[in-house]
Amino acid sequence: MDEVQLDRATIRLLPVVRGLPSEAETVRRAIESTRPAAIGISIGPEELITLRSYDGGPLSAENFEEEIYVAGLSAWEPAIKPPPCFSEAIKAAGIRGVPVIAREELRRAKDSDDVEEMISERKG
Repeated sequence: MDEVQLDRATIRLLPVVRGLPSEAETVRRAIESTRPAAIGISIGPEELITLRSYDGGPLSAENFEEEIYVAGLSAWEPAIKPPPCFSEAIKAAGIRGVPVIAREELRRAKDSDDVEEMISERKG
Protein backbone atom coordinates (compact mmCIF):
# COMPACT_ATOMS: atom_id res chain seq x y z
CA MET A 1 0.00 0.00 0.00
CA ASP A 2 1.39 3.41 -0.98
CA GLU A 3 1.09 6.38 1.32
CA VAL A 4 0.83 10.07 0.36
CA GLN A 5 0.82 13.06 2.70
CA LEU A 6 -1.57 15.90 1.71
CA ASP A 7 -1.69 18.83 4.10
CA ARG A 8 -2.73 17.25 7.42
CA ALA A 9 -4.10 14.09 5.83
CA THR A 10 -2.47 10.76 5.11
CA ILE A 11 -3.84 9.08 2.00
CA ARG A 12 -3.25 5.36 1.54
CA LEU A 13 -3.58 3.93 -1.95
CA LEU A 14 -4.48 0.27 -2.24
CA PRO A 15 -3.79 -1.24 -5.66
CA VAL A 16 -6.35 -3.92 -6.52
CA VAL A 17 -7.44 -5.80 -9.62
CA ARG A 18 -11.04 -5.04 -10.53
CA GLY A 19 -13.05 -8.25 -10.80
CA LEU A 20 -10.91 -10.78 -8.92
CA PRO A 21 -12.74 -12.40 -5.98
CA SER A 22 -9.53 -12.61 -3.93
CA GLU A 23 -9.33 -8.81 -3.85
CA ALA A 24 -12.29 -8.67 -1.45
CA GLU A 25 -10.12 -10.10 1.32
CA THR A 26 -7.28 -7.70 0.43
CA VAL A 27 -9.64 -4.73 0.75
CA ARG A 28 -11.23 -5.98 3.97
CA ARG A 29 -7.83 -6.51 5.63
CA ALA A 30 -6.58 -3.09 4.50
CA ILE A 31 -9.65 -1.37 5.96
CA GLU A 32 -9.34 -3.30 9.22
CA SER A 33 -5.64 -2.54 9.60
CA THR A 34 -5.72 1.15 8.66
CA ARG A 35 -9.08 2.10 10.21
CA PRO A 36 -9.60 5.00 7.77
CA ALA A 37 -11.69 8.10 8.45
CA ALA A 38 -13.08 7.78 4.91
CA ILE A 39 -12.70 5.58 1.85
CA GLY A 40 -12.34 6.98 -1.64
CA ILE A 41 -13.00 4.60 -4.51
CA SER A 42 -12.41 4.99 -8.24
CA ILE A 43 -16.01 4.80 -9.40
CA GLY A 44 -18.55 7.49 -10.12
CA PRO A 45 -21.31 8.60 -7.74
CA GLU A 46 -24.00 6.75 -9.74
CA GLU A 47 -22.02 3.51 -9.62
CA LEU A 48 -21.55 3.95 -5.87
CA ILE A 49 -25.30 4.38 -5.36
CA THR A 50 -25.99 1.29 -7.49
CA LEU A 51 -23.45 -0.86 -5.66
CA ARG A 52 -24.84 0.17 -2.28
CA SER A 53 -28.31 -1.05 -3.23
CA TYR A 54 -27.34 -4.13 -5.27
CA ASP A 55 -27.78 -7.42 -3.44
CA GLY A 56 -27.94 -9.89 -6.30
CA GLY A 57 -25.39 -12.40 -7.51
CA PRO A 58 -22.60 -12.05 -10.03
CA LEU A 59 -23.46 -10.24 -13.26
CA SER A 60 -22.37 -11.12 -16.79
CA ALA A 61 -20.16 -8.92 -18.95
CA GLU A 62 -22.11 -6.13 -20.65
CA ASN A 63 -20.00 -5.66 -23.76
CA PHE A 64 -17.14 -7.04 -25.81
CA GLU A 65 -14.48 -5.07 -23.89
CA GLU A 66 -15.69 -6.49 -20.58
CA GLU A 67 -15.67 -10.00 -22.06
CA ILE A 68 -12.03 -9.56 -23.12
CA TYR A 69 -11.10 -8.17 -19.70
CA VAL A 70 -12.80 -11.07 -17.90
CA ALA A 71 -11.12 -13.58 -20.21
CA GLY A 72 -7.72 -12.09 -19.39
CA LEU A 73 -8.36 -12.17 -15.64
CA SER A 74 -9.40 -15.81 -15.81
CA ALA A 75 -5.69 -16.69 -16.11
CA TRP A 76 -5.53 -15.99 -12.35
CA GLU A 77 -9.03 -16.85 -11.15
CA PRO A 78 -12.62 -16.57 -12.42
CA ALA A 79 -13.54 -12.89 -12.49
CA ILE A 80 -16.88 -11.67 -11.17
CA LYS A 81 -18.98 -8.56 -11.46
CA PRO A 82 -19.70 -6.34 -9.59
CA PRO A 83 -16.00 -6.00 -8.70
CA PRO A 84 -15.39 -7.45 -5.23
CA CYS A 85 -12.81 -4.74 -4.47
CA PHE A 86 -15.61 -2.14 -4.58
CA SER A 87 -18.45 -4.15 -3.07
CA GLU A 88 -16.25 -5.23 -0.14
CA ALA A 89 -15.04 -1.66 0.45
CA ILE A 90 -18.65 -0.47 0.61
CA LYS A 91 -19.66 -3.36 2.88
CA ALA A 92 -16.69 -2.94 5.25
CA ALA A 93 -17.23 0.82 5.37
CA GLY A 94 -20.90 0.33 6.23
CA ILE A 95 -20.09 -2.05 9.08
CA ARG A 96 -17.62 0.46 10.54
CA GLY A 97 -19.63 3.61 9.83
CA VAL A 98 -16.91 4.95 7.50
CA PRO A 99 -18.04 7.25 4.67
CA VAL A 100 -17.29 6.19 1.09
CA ILE A 101 -16.49 8.97 -1.36
CA ALA A 102 -16.70 8.56 -5.15
CA ARG A 103 -13.94 9.61 -7.53
CA GLU A 104 -15.59 12.76 -8.93
CA GLU A 105 -16.31 14.08 -5.45
CA LEU A 106 -12.65 13.75 -4.53
CA ARG A 107 -11.60 15.50 -7.74
CA ARG A 108 -13.72 18.52 -6.80
CA ALA A 109 -11.99 18.87 -3.44
CA LYS A 110 -9.56 21.79 -3.47
CA ASP A 111 -7.76 20.94 -0.24
CA SER A 112 -7.90 18.77 2.85
CA ASP A 113 -10.52 21.07 4.42
CA ASP A 114 -12.90 20.20 1.56
CA VAL A 115 -12.28 16.50 2.13
CA GLU A 116 -12.83 16.88 5.89
CA GLU A 117 -16.12 18.63 5.16
CA MET A 118 -17.21 15.75 2.88
CA ILE A 119 -16.35 13.24 5.59
CA SER A 120 -18.24 15.08 8.33
CA GLU A 121 -21.30 15.53 6.06
CA ARG A 122 -21.44 11.78 5.45
CA LYS A 123 -20.92 10.87 9.09
CA GLY A 124 -24.00 12.94 9.85
